[in-house]
Amino acid sequence: MNAQDYQAPAGVNRVQSLGLAVGGAAFLLSLVGAFISPDKFYQAYLFSYMLVVGLTLGSLGLLMLQHLTGGRWGVILRRPLEAASRNVPVILVLFAPIVFGMKTLYSAWLHPEEPLSAFQQHYLTQGGFLTRAAIYFVIWLGLMWLFNKWSKQQDEDRDNRELRQRFKKWSGPGVILYILAMTFAATARKRDKLAAQLTWLANRHILNLPEDRRHGRIVPRNPIARLILPNGNNITVRVIDMSLSGAAIAAENRPPLKSLVMLGKVQSRVVRNLEEGFALEFMHQQTADTLEEAVTAR
Repeated sequence: MNAQDYQAPAGVNRVQSLGLAVGGAAFLLSLVGAFISPDKFYQAYLFSYMLVVGLTLGSLGLLMLQHLTGGRWGVILRRPLEAASRNVPVILVLFAPIVFGMKTLYSAWLHPEEPLSAFQQHYLTQGGFLTRAAIYFVIWLGLMWLFNKWSKQQDEDRDNRELRQRFKKWSGPGVILYILAMTFAATARKRDKLAAQLTWLANRHILNLPEDRRHGRIVPRNPIARLILPNGNNITVRVIDMSLSGAAIAAENRPPLKSLVMLGKVQSRVVRNLEEGFALEFMHQQTADTLEEAVTAR
């Protein structure tokens, strides 16, 4: 057999060309979105980026696992896994927009509204984030380069038992490094999101999670309401949505967390800051019949 025997069918080239065309069009639309709405662009980009990272690094992890466990079950998977793992340099390049968008994506811990612990002050910094990212990519690139290099050597010398032992010898430490890097990388990149989720879970009655709620969140017909701040000042706010136990408010002025306010006729407590404003927890659960009237009362 020669290299020609391993070429993909002609139909694959057509699919590849179509994929490049779709990708190019999506790239241009993304650039437009980046200028029109940078915040939403970076959020969407991070979601898409993590999907590609998961496929790439997941393939690298499975490749090492197959070499570690041995057996013929994974031989047929090696080539696709190796090909996918070679996208690590690509995800390194695609990491650049996340660096430029750090102030948007991770503003909650770059510019915290609440005091941080001594460890957080050193760990949750832009320099620390970039340093950790560099370490992760060095590990991933090194593992990708080693296993693909040895695979090419094995193609040239299929009877080389030393190479087989080398695969197995390095797969164990490689899997450990891979897991450690993935664990710390996920912790750093998703810290803001996880913190938000934990805050909502701590106040799950305001979030109305499916297992707890009987009524969904609704958007009031008249979203304009009056809010009485702790100092007695009245301001006009917009109710984004609400439930029987809480509401999301859009406003420029954000009361301090845990402060008591009056939304319409409903006494409430500020439990979380949102991108557009803040979230309120009603001190007493409302009824569906009087909810909107009580919240939008002036």
